[in-house]
Amino acid sequence: MILQLQGIPRLHVVPPSEWQRVHSADYSALSFNPSEKSNARFSPFADGRGLVVPSLYAGSSVMAALMETVFHEIPVPSSGTVLLERNVAERKWSITTVANTQALNLVDLTTVGLRRIGLTRSEVIDTTSAKYPSTQSLARYLHEQFPDAHGIRWVSRLYDEGTCIVLYADRIKRGTLVQVSPTTDVLEGDTLTRILDLVDHLGMRYIPR
Repeated sequence: MILQLQGIPRLHVVPPSEWQRVHSADYSALSFNPSEKSNARFSPFADGRGLVVPSLYAGSSVMAALMETVFHEIPVPSSGTVLLERNVAERKWSITTVANTQALNLVDLTTVGLRRIGLTRSEVIDTTSAKYPSTQSLARYLHEQFPDAHGIRWVSRLYDEGTCIVLYADRIKRGTLVQVSPTTDVLEGDTLTRILDLVDHLGMRYIPR
């Protein structure tokens, strides 16, 4: 299904801010995903020249970043389900605080932003992977039509107290994004505490290795 916009999206200006990145330990905190074979809501795509546009995801809080990665596949209802520490460890999740040093122009796909262009969360954000082809096509369209946009901003599907962003490598100048904190394993220190808090909030059980 092709999503039809009924208006011009708003570009939301984000001042210099800190973001949380949960990413594979195989890649650095500032690495952009270059794989067109990825299958996420706003995955990398080929532009009009056939060149893949690498992307980078981040969340406004640790909780939002964890929910969108470590807890992304939990079932509904989550009560009574189990989070195995060894499964988290196998994914080699790391967390890093990064920041944009300059203002970012992000296409506004929050609930209000979607309403402006005649779309709903159920069409764009609150979807399963079956709808990713349409959301990826939307991302490609927005990238093509709005050359001043550095990426997209929306309210997290799994943690509606936080926002998420995706940035596109061809729109981010060197030095715009910097690493603020050391990269650490999500199963260490304060991040593990946050994971256990989410486990409790979700009514799950945590089984250590």
